[in-house]
Amino acid sequence: MDKQDILSRLDIRAYYAGELSTLKANGNNQAQALCPFHEDKNPSLSINLETGDFHCFGCDKKGSVFDFYMVRHEVDFKAALEALAREERLASESKAIKAEYDYKDEAENLLFQTVRYEPKDFKQRRPDGKGGWIWSIKEGVRIVPFNLPEVLKAKSVIICEGEKDCLNLKALGLTATCNPMGAGKWRPEYNEHFNGKRVAILPDNDEPGRKHAHQVAQALNGIAESIKVVELPGLPVKGDVSDWIAQGGTKAALADLIKQASAWESGKEDMPGLVFLNTVKPEPVKWLWPARIALGKITIIDGDPGLGKSSIGLDLIARITTGRPMPDGTPCPQGGAVLIALEDGLADTLRPRLEALGADLSKVASLQTVPDDEAKPRFPTVEDIDEIRAACVRAQARILLIDPLMAHLDGKTNSYRDQDIRRALTPLAKLAEELEMAVIVIRHFTKGEGGKAVHKGGGSIGIIGQARSAFLVAKDPGDESLRIFACIKNNLAAEPAALSYWLKEVVINSEGRDIVTSKIEWGGTSTHTADTLLAIPADPEEKSALDEAKDFLTETLTGGPMAYQDIQKQARKAGIADATLRRAKKALEVAVIKQGYQGAWAWSLSKDAQENPKVLIKKDEHLSESLNTFDRENPETGAGEHGETEVIDLTHAESIE
Repeated sequence: MDKQDILSRLDIRAYYAGELSTLKANGNNQAQALCPFHEDKNPSLSINLETGDFHCFGCDKKGSVFDFYMVRHEVDFKAALEALAREERLASESKAIKAEYDYKDEAENLLFQTVRYEPKDFKQRRPDGKGGWIWSIKEGVRIVPFNLPEVLKAKSVIICEGEKDCLNLKALGLTATCNPMGAGKWRPEYNEHFNGKRVAILPDNDEPGRKHAHQVAQALNGIAESIKVVELPGLPVKGDVSDWIAQGGTKAALADLIKQASAWESGKEDMPGLVFLNTVKPEPVKWLWPARIALGKITIIDGDPGLGKSSIGLDLIARITTGRPMPDGTPCPQGGAVLIALEDGLADTLRPRLEALGADLSKVASLQTVPDDEAKPRFPTVEDIDEIRAACVRAQARILLIDPLMAHLDGKTNSYRDQDIRRALTPLAKLAEELEMAVIVIRHFTKGEGGKAVHKGGGSIGIIGQARSAFLVAKDPGDESLRIFACIKNNLAAEPAALSYWLKEVVINSEGRDIVTSKIEWGGTSTHTADTLLAIPADPEEKSALDEAKDFLTETLTGGPMAYQDIQKQARKAGIADATLRRAKKALEVAVIKQGYQGAWAWSLSKDAQENPKVLIKKDEHLSESLNTFDRENPETGAGEHGETEVIDLTHAESIE
């Protein structure tokens, strides 16, 4: 057995789970684990569960599953090949072959087989010409519908989803077919075999089944003599025609259902947009960054210019393209990225920043232009959904970054009209769901101080309404060099803690030249919230007055709750304005309580009211599991750690031989 055969049959997830007790999959064909090749305290080993490739971002060991076995067990390639072949055979022996479905050409020559296992699983294989099998049909194999010789002879054909369904219909005396590999995999080359035939399509009772039925109907429109999509009565959720036959369905009953069904017409499907919820399979939210940024949704990052909004987006891209964990140590799905960011130069800004962050540049694409009505290039907008879709599919994107939003709306869109914004962003939200990727939208704040964070971003409130999560960036009021990344809203999870970060100047050596750029360095959690950050004024004199008011409140309320009228009188005597007092109350998150049943309203200092701590940045580029807070200076030497420019060597190690 050769290397490719083993890879096509090996249960990669099961193999790595047996080798690594700390393996955790994230549901996107990616997994993380503690690396066995060095002393690893945080999971730095990333594994692609589809290809078997691994990469440790701690010690930089990487390669194929065969490389992993060789290094792990200190053997040569031949020994690794034999061992993994045994592993594959043992896994295969634990599954019993339930059925073998032959796919033949017009002359009834066997092209390939679909093998059904128990427990339920499917694999395709083709003859090797020597009496054996090659467990792959990706190259050099003609793919045809099931039962093709019978289909070509028949005038009426039923199309269902699975080979078992076809055989059960054949037992009733009917001609049936399906395409290999299940729903959603219909190919244009199948269409010619149905020229002039009467076609009845029987969808499974779920949303993928109905979508597949309409996909097939659309493909055969104008080719088949007639098309009907027939939904069988009484099916359980995810049930199929085999279930219907098992419940007593007969050839005569099916013929009657087909006869009574209306002809399918393009654009006149039987309310395809109407979905009954009992047919929907519940699924958990899929996360790009757990509890913060969801896959399939729009996320907004708001803030004033120069605070690192774009840098956060680029940091996320670097992690996604390499599979490195997120800043809080949670696993990250691996994939490509698409940028729509025309305000920053590709050569002098975006590439250097991504290099400094360690991104895999081969997986990052920038959509620079799209064709106008006269096929001339113009700048893209969010309304160019077809071009954006094509770019994201080409790049296999898990993240689309639009920076900033207002620069990428077309001239007809009024950013302050809710209807315009929803018209522009709804297709983008649908695309995110369709491709299961995260869409990150960067937006600037409006001018003016204070106010609720949810209202602070530019444009219509419909912008943040369209997003499922939103964050702001702001300066830490206690440290001008420190930034805070805080949640404004989250419709999909509990509001996560704010995180601190620094923008650090670095020098990279790229293609033999030193280039000065910047990168994000993440700190720990922060007690700030989005609203309290906005309650703090930017003017230095006003900040000084606010600090004085905060000190006054802290001292006044340390002894316990106090009636508001008394606090106000004392504050006025101290020269503190009422508005400044209210801002201090908000910044300290002072609670308002009632003293007794008919007592006066009082203010009470919360237990957490204190100056926000500074956080020591970890050098491993993500947070440890325990996020301890320290003074920004080194606790032992007293020296600051982030005042100097870091020099980064971008030399990458080769794969393990």
